[in-house]
Amino acid sequence: MTRPPIAVLLLSLLLPGAARAELEAETLLRALDAHAKPVRAAAMTPLGDVFASGGEDGKASLWPSAGQKPPLSSSLSTHPVTGAAFSPDGRLAAFSDASGAVYFLSPLKGGLLAQTTGLGEVSWLGFSADGRFLQAGTPEGGLRQFSTVNYQPGKPLLSELKSPVTAARASSDRLHLVTGHADGSLQYWSTTLGKALKTFQAHAKPVLAIAYTPDDKYFCSAARDGSLKFWSPEGELKKEVPPGGAARSAAFSEKTAYAVLGGEDGKLRFLRLPQGDLVLTLDAGPGPALVALSQDDKLLLSGDGAGKLKAWKNPFVYRQYKAALDLGDKSFASNRFDMAIAKYAEAAALFKEPEVEEKLKKAREAKAAQLAEGRRKMQEAREKLKDRMRKPRTDAQ
Repeated sequence: MTRPPIAVLLLSLLLPGAARAELEAETLLRALDAHAKPVRAAAMTPLGDVFASGGEDGKASLWPSAGQKPPLSSSLSTHPVTGAAFSPDGRLAAFSDASGAVYFLSPLKGGLLAQTTGLGEVSWLGFSADGRFLQAGTPEGGLRQFSTVNYQPGKPLLSELKSPVTAARASSDRLHLVTGHADGSLQYWSTTLGKALKTFQAHAKPVLAIAYTPDDKYFCSAARDGSLKFWSPEGELKKEVPPGGAARSAAFSEKTAYAVLGGEDGKLRFLRLPQGDLVLTLDAGPGPALVALSQDDKLLLSGDGAGKLKAWKNPFVYRQYKAALDLGDKSFASNRFDMAIAKYAEAAALFKEPEVEEKLKKAREAKAAQLAEGRRKMQEAREKLKDRMRKPRTDAQ
């Protein structure tokens, strides 16, 4: 998590209702009637090209992000789906259900590759940072691991803490892992030793998500009471963001310092970190709301209590896009074409919309014309100077 740009800080005020409705209309890409019952799991590939959804109706589906194509797979189980995840390279998808079964699927073809049973209800599902293992939280409190090559069980991470894993995150160097648990506790692991180095009580409610700071010195945990806390590996509380409403899900940005909490009330709340300021609220549908972010932060996926799956241009990033676009327009209007080009390029880096591509083209053309006019005037001045120098001097009378 890195410090947000100034443009974000200037947009920290909450939007009024009309502006928020306009933002929702501009950012909603797709709304899918994915399930007959509430969505229980939502995920997307790192590139955001395939979505995954699992519902209480037992359906587990893979959706291509482009176009209105039907799901690649469906109805793997008669039990509620409890988890969905994609491998870091996006080539493997996995689902879990309430019976303790785990399913491996191909996101490209949707075919079932393998499945395993008998784990008990899986409390969390995700892939290891290196993509070698699928990890599943079990009622015993540890993580079962399965090879992503042959789908066979690997060495589990066993814990003396008999509380199901509900979240996990590895450090960027992959040497350490933090797990969050249903009883609100956190465990700090050595991945090389395969054991927990530290266990401490972090929250009063189950942990939803965990993220490391960019330097790996601290990590942040989000819980179902809506609280966020920053910790050292020794379990020292560094900063606390008070609860802002009951949450069912949480996601941390990979690029910018913010978190998104999916509320029991169906709202998505965007919090700037580490301050914890509420900067944006989005109505995702009937509660509870599930949330997932693409690796580049440009896409957001939400699931709701009515079974809908929605794909959005990330509203938090989209506001940065609109701010850059607005500054570009103002700069263009005042003939500050260098600034206009910079701001339009900044907007284009966030979203390659036709409008910004056209504005960027016009700004570059205007800058080129401005330079050409400057060169013409300079050449004209040189010619006038030469003319004056060529005129013969006349002696003063």
